[in-house]
Amino acid sequence: MTITLLITKTFHVKKNIILFLPLIDHMCKISNLITDSATKQSGFINSQSFWDLNNYDRILTMAKWKSDLEWNEWLDSTERSDIFKNIDFLDVKTSVSSLLPKMNFNSVSLL
Repeated sequence: MTITLLITKTFHVKKNIILFLPLIDHMCKISNLITDSATKQSGFINSQSFWDLNNYDRILTMAKWKSDLEWNEWLDSTERSDIFKNIDFLDVKTSVSSLLPKMNFNSVSLL
């Protein structure tokens, strides 16, 4: 069974760090690295990312994987953790919600 996820990444610059590029540039590069690596993983189907217009430091990603097992393998992979090791100047908080499509109530039998 496929799994759809809502992944929220919130970026904050660690104290006493001066960025030579704007935060948004770093956010784009990191998000692209994660996506590029995820697309090569077994079970990845697709993803689409969005800027949160109410919180400029947040990127929301809708991702679809073939199974929960394959998603968790990617989540715990060294490839993914290596990406985050290379951005130690940023604090990236990630939350993940598993989504279930809403059932159309008109198709539910009342008998």
